[in-house]
Formats: sequence, structure tokens, C-alpha cells
Amino acid sequence: MTVIQNFLRNNIVNTALSVILLLGAALVIFSPDFLIIKWGANYAVRILFTYLILGFLFLLVGQKRLMMISLLSAAALAVFLKTMTNSEMAPPVKTKDEPVIKVAHFNVNNSNDGFQTTLETIQSTEADLISITETNPLWDSLLMVRLSPDYPFHYTQPSLGLFGMTLFSKNPFTYVDTIRYKEIPNVVGGIALDEDNTVNFICSHTLPALNYRYYNRLKEHLNTISEYCNRTARPILTFGDYHSVPWSNEIAEFREQTNLNDSRRGFTPTFPHGSSTVFEVPIDHIFFSDEFKCLSFSTVSSLYTTHMGIQGTFQLKSKISEDAKTEN
Repeated sequence: MTVIQNFLRNNIVNTALSVILLLGAALVIFSPDFLIIKWGANYAVRILFTYLILGFLFLLVGQKRLMMISLLSAAALAVFLKTMTNSEMAPPVKTKDEPVIKVAHFNVNNSNDGFQTTLETIQSTEADLISITETNPLWDSLLMVRLSPDYPFHYTQPSLGLFGMTLFSKNPFTYVDTIRYKEIPNVVGGIALDEDNTVNFICSHTLPALNYRYYNRLKEHLNTISEYCNRTARPILTFGDYHSVPWSNEIAEFREQTNLNDSRRGFTPTFPHGSSTVFEVPIDHIFFSDEFKCLSFSTVSSLYTTHMGIQGTFQLKSKISEDAKTEN
């Protein structure tokens, strides 16, 4: 302990650590378009907790300045994450009269060793609209056999590559189609909740930003989704694998362009069984327009993967309450 204390008391070491700590937090909050920094910023939640641990350790060795810098950096990161994500802690209360729709989204790429369990997990959500990405012809046939009895309306586009999509709905589609960003399909459509209410949607699967070319593709793809949302009647839901965390610049720009809300409350991944790994980050999303309120949101897992999909329940807002807000 004495050796560590003497090492940290050195002015050069102390100053260097102070700069590194401050710079680390600043690069997460004001992350420039350098991929290595953006990849690191994806783990902002882990970095925040690291700063808290460092603050405690610096307290133990009597380094008050380093302790304060660590704790202030952690506080700055917490404020940043809260600002960039849905900070609404308590879900809205469900009302009696307005229609409700439950949406579930899955990626089955990591579930090829557990077909039966995955199918059971998907079916157990009892969602009104289910989207599954990275479906190949085998998955498509298995899903059709298992889900079609309860989901009479479906739209399938299986693929031997990454871009297979299959959708199942309990309610009839008012329309369903595919729009493309380059070779990547996005399934668009409408769902009739009842005689008076139709919900539009777009389901997407972007490619991760593995390099600068793919990073530009990701931004262009999100712009394609934004443009569709802005020319489509509301209410609207968008969901899929966006390969961007909620606090990223890309998602912030997407939400600003579309004026959509994030279903995920807070900034930490939620797993039903409580487990997590260092490398898990929330990259799949459900966004909703102001005509909805989000009653619930959670992550869906199975025995074969800690994160297989997400689900959210949405209710159309009462027109009477909305008119009252407008008058006030």
C-alpha cells in the first residue's frame, strides 16, 4: 500500500492520471467520429461504474484529488446518460378504453442450437406483433408451423444471408411491403387495432459499424428509416437491430429527426434472469410516436442466449386527455 501511495504522490504521475481520467469521461460525452472512441463509448455504463470503483480505491490510498476527479467524472457520465436516454422511471398507467398493442422483436442468429426453446420463448411473449430477423428458410418454416395458428397474418422474407425477416401479427395488416437501403430490406406496414385505429410500423436490421465505410452505411440507413417515418402517418412504431446504443450520436440524431421516443427506460440492459456480461450493450430498440404511451419494456432471453430479443407494450393515448393538454 505504501508503494502505491508513494507512486501516486508523484506530481507527474498524479497529474497524468488526472488528465487521463478527465479525458476519458470527455471522450465518452463528446465522442468524436473516431470508431475506436465510439466503440469505447458504447460501454459508457461500465466506464461509469469503473470511475466509481476508482474513486473508492483512491479514497483508500488517501488521494483526495484523484478521488474527486473520479467521482465527478462518474457524476458527469450519469447526467449524460440520463439526458441521452428515456429518463422516465415509472411506466404510465394503463387506461380502460384505448387500444393496446404489444410488440416483440427477436434475432435468431445466436439461437440455432436451441430451435425448440427459442420457438417456445418467442411464443410465450404473446405479443400482438412479432418480428424476427436473420431468418433463413429453415427458421422461416419452423416459425410458420409454430406461430401461424395463433398469428393468422404473416409476412416472410427468408434469406441465406443476414437479412431474412419474418413478421407475425394477430391483427390484420392494412398493408405490408419492403423498402430497401441498398441491398438491406426494411419491412413496412400497418396494423389494424380496431375499426378506428391503425398503427404504422417499420422493422429494420442495420449492419454494425465495423469500419468507417460501414459506419457511413449505418448513418445512411438510419436516415432512410427517418425519412420513411417522417412521410408516414402516425401513430408509428419503429423497431429492430439498430447496432447503436441509446446514448450514441446516431440514435440521438435519429430521435431528433423523427421526434420518436425510446421505449427503454434508463441506460442499463435489463435481463429477466438478472445476468449480464461486460460486452453486452443495448443495440436493439423500439421507438414510438407521441400518440402512444409505453406501458412496459423488457429484454427477452433463453437458455441459449442472455439476450435474444426485446418486447414492449404500448397504448394509444386518450384523445380527451390530449385535447385537455392542448387547451392548457
